[in-house]
Amino acid sequence: MSAIVVRAGPRALARLREHGLRAEDVAMIPGAAGGPKALGLNGLDLALFGDWLPKRPRVRHLIGASIGAWRFAAACRSDPATGLRE
Repeated sequence: MSAIVVRAGPRALARLREHGLRAEDVAMIPGAAGGPKALGLNGLDLALFGDWLPKRPRVRHLIGASIGAWRFAAACRSDPATGLRE
């Protein structure tokens, strides 16, 4: 059993196989509601918004509800890592 399952259409899957997941390919990020999720996702948010995504700036659509929206608001500060830690 694999640790992760990737569900993608044929073109997207071919692109992932050829190039891997690249920050410049990420155009939309969903953020789920549910307070406790934020505790588990904080490290991922710090890695994504504090380091990985800023290396390849582009327009990205952030769609979040409840705590997901708050996480994205924190990540949109001029210093995302500080915003996510505060």
